[in-house]
Amino acid sequence: MRLERCLALLAVQLYTLLPNIILAVAGNDAAIGYEYYGRDELSTTKIKSNIISQTRFSPEPNSKIIFYVHGFLAKDLDDGEEGGSGSRKMKDEIFEKRPEVDYVVLVDWTRYSDVHFSKYRDVTTTKVPRVAASVGNEIERLIDTYSVDPSEITLMAHSLGSHISGQVGRNLKAKGKELGLIIGKYYIQIVVYHKARCPKLS
Repeated sequence: MRLERCLALLAVQLYTLLPNIILAVAGNDAAIGYEYYGRDELSTTKIKSNIISQTRFSPEPNSKIIFYVHGFLAKDLDDGEEGGSGSRKMKDEIFEKRPEVDYVVLVDWTRYSDVHFSKYRDVTTTKVPRVAASVGNEIERLIDTYSVDPSEITLMAHSLGSHISGQVGRNLKAKGKELGLIIGKYYIQIVVYHKARCPKLS
């Protein structure tokens, strides 16, 4: 009984470390990209956002940041895969409906998601852990470099992106960096995985 318990705990630890092991062996995944947007405070007639290069993206420690992860079958960040909105459209809605948000980061894993549905199993088993590891590393970079409070970071996602976000949240929590909120949207259903401190998009 004790051996079975130890093996079960070991399996959980290996599952948590798997994405980091993958990236450690393969290096940073060039197939995964990020777009950074900041709220345009000078706009008075309509909410606008400015795209920011990664080298210029330097948030304040108390900045409220949302990472948005699109789902399976998305062809690009303007494509609303089945039942969802395009990432860039979702970014505009976030800035409009969440006035407390300072930045939105769009995760672009379309080089993996834009495949035939028959590849779904392969994507979930081999690509999702890579994307989760990459997103986790980017969030850790913001925490470690700019002292961003993890509780001020929200992960929003659609469809398979929700599974990616769940992995990111578990991996970071295991490192003592628990995010404030993770929201996964499956078509019209919204599921809250972590502390529901912020209002949902409606």
